[in-house]
Amino acid sequence: MIRLVRNSRRGLTLNTRYIYGHAMDWNPNESSSVTGSDVLDPGDFRHEYGVSSLDARHTIFSSVIFETPWKAHHVAGYFANGWRISGVGSFHSGMPFTMRTSGSVPHVVNLSTRAVITGLGPGMNGSGGDNRVYGAGNNGTAYDIGRNTFRYPNAWKADVRLGKLIDLGKMRQLELLGETFNLFNHRNVTDIETIGYSVAPGGQNGSFPTLTYFTGLKTNSTEFGQPLNSNSSYYYRERQFQLGLRLRF
Repeated sequence: MIRLVRNSRRGLTLNTRYIYGHAMDWNPNESSSVTGSDVLDPGDFRHEYGVSSLDARHTIFSSVIFETPWKAHHVAGYFANGWRISGVGSFHSGMPFTMRTSGSVPHVVNLSTRAVITGLGPGMNGSGGDNRVYGAGNNGTAYDIGRNTFRYPNAWKADVRLGKLIDLGKMRQLELLGETFNLFNHRNVTDIETIGYSVAPGGQNGSFPTLTYFTGLKTNSTEFGQPLNSNSSYYYRERQFQLGLRLRF
């Protein structure tokens, strides 16, 4: 972490810090309740170790406050004195996410009814674990995309407050406030399409199961990696304005 702090008697205060972090783990079950298996292959944990879901690689936070240092007198003081402008800005590189699959692979066929019994779903290996792409194709190439090998877009926002303090005398003060959140109305992606492939089962005539990449060209489908929602969390919202008035006595 690198931190820069500047306090000035001329009315300017600056506080900035940059943090670099890199977190790796074995895919813990990050939930307050017990859920199903998140392990891709219970017999081989080498496929689990990778970038953590909490890996915030680059983070920058900055706050600045400027208060008018001058002291005008009489009528001019009501207009020139007591101004304060402050801002808070934050940036962090995109959080990681894993490409996943949808659908299931048939396992066996009921010989009496010839009905296909689904065996591998939702986990690609039948354990009910993480349904990411894993296995070998008919070209002999091993496909193991791994955990958290993709990233959300970078996220940032800026909040600004402008205030005016009016001295009413006899220990009374009136403060007028104007605030804006996400001043530049930046689009911070809060949900993204993580389904990269759909699994289609093979037919009874001996055709093999297939993986189909999500290009978004089919009806009711979204391309892998496309944003699904933006500014929809407690911290990231659309641009907002608010006005305030505070009386001290």
